[in-house]
Formats: sequence, C-alpha cells, structure tokens
Amino acid sequence: MEELKPGDIAITIQGTKVAIVCVGVDWCKAVILEGINKGMEVEIKRDRLARFEKKQIAIPNPFADRTGNSYLLCIERVIFNPPATIVLWKDGTKTVVKVHNEEFDKEKGLAMAILRSEYGAGIRKLFRKWCADDKDEN
Repeated sequence: MEELKPGDIAITIQGTKVAIVCVGVDWCKAVILEGINKGMEVEIKRDRLARFEKKQIAIPNPFADRTGNSYLLCIERVIFNPPATIVLWKDGTKTVVKVHNEEFDKEKGLAMAILRSEYGAGIRKLFRKWCADDKDEN
C-alpha cells in the first residue's frame, strides 16, 4: 500500500470512509466521515484498510462548534464560582450553568456549558430523562 498521510481519505474493508488523522507503523488514527458514527475518532490497523484515495481534505475537528470554530479558540475565559460555571466566549456572549443538589465539578460544569452553548437550554431535558435517579433501564 502506498504511504498514507494525514488528510488522506481511506476506505476500510467494511466499506467505511475515513479521514486519516495520524499514521503509525502498522496502524493509523482516523475520523469516520459518514454514517451513524460520523465524527468518531478510531484507531485502525493498516491491514484493515482496503484502499485509499490520494486526496487531501480538512480533517473534521471533534472540538469544533457547528460553524467549525474550535472550542479551544472560542473560549475567552472560564470562571468557576461554585455552584456556577461561567464561560465567556470570544464573540461576547456568555453561558452560565449551575449545579443543583450535587457536588460542584469543574470538568462537568465546563462540559455542560459547552453543550448548552451548542444545543441550548433544552439539553437539560435530555439529561434529566436519561440520568434520573429512578431510571433502572434506559
């Protein structure tokens, strides 16, 4: 097989189209480009690739918002002020999330603020539905 480079498009032996992110000796990291797992980063043994197209593409960024801007670049400042996490965005907006009846967690607060910024306040309904204490089966 020819030399793979980051940005090349490959087809796995199962027929899944992926974009190569980085290449090792007998494996590569890739991002799935289509289907239900689109955007998921996977490690693939090189012998599991059936063929590839010598075409360079922009590699999807799993840390980007819907416009393609990286969250790492969009955040101006994060303020942890228990029970609140406040994210100030470079576009001048802010997102505030608070914990209720649980221990404050910086990582969870930042994650929830990013989700709320991207999907709106309705994201709470999703978490309440699937993470409620009285749910045994989802």
